[in-house]
Amino acid sequence: GASAQTVAFSVNTFSREQDRTLIVYGTADETPTNREAAEALQKGLRESGPNFTIPIKSDKETTPADLKSHHLLLIGRPDSNVLVENFRKALPISFGSRSFVVGKQTYANPGSAVIVAADNPANPRYSLVVIAGLSAEATFHAPAAFLRGRRPAEALVLPAGGPAQALLLPVRISIADTQP
Repeated sequence: GASAQTVAFSVNTFSREQDRTLIVYGTADETPTNREAAEALQKGLRESGPNFTIPIKSDKETTPADLKSHHLLLIGRPDSNVLVENFRKALPISFGSRSFVVGKQTYANPGSAVIVAADNPANPRYSLVVIAGLSAEATFHAPAAFLRGRRPAEALVLPAGGPAQALLLPVRISIADTQP
């Protein structure tokens, strides 16, 4: 089979291993909103899945051991979540100042958000999912769209005022996630 490095994760990979998943909200900026978004995500996953409560930590509380042993659901942009900043090179999209670029498309409306999956740089056996809005409000609303979407995609773009767009980024498509 393929080595772990060649398999791209989808935004839903963690859902098979919720007992090995951690929600981490950013405290560098917009902390109350990031924490609320983390709590909304936690509640939504508990209600839509196996009634398991995924633990929440702040980016400051998270230990290297946590990072190595969990799928990580990171709430916030690089400027509001230290881990998103630390891991931004591992992401298949790029963040600018209050913008993000997916493929050739740039999103800069404060109402836009993105949910994107990548390998967890601390341990590629686990996935990393970043849930980030370009404003506090967009970050706050992103978990609801994430819970509604639940499609096997590497990125879910939530453009301001438009429908969610699930994207398989062209570079690395996981065979496992494209099977019907």
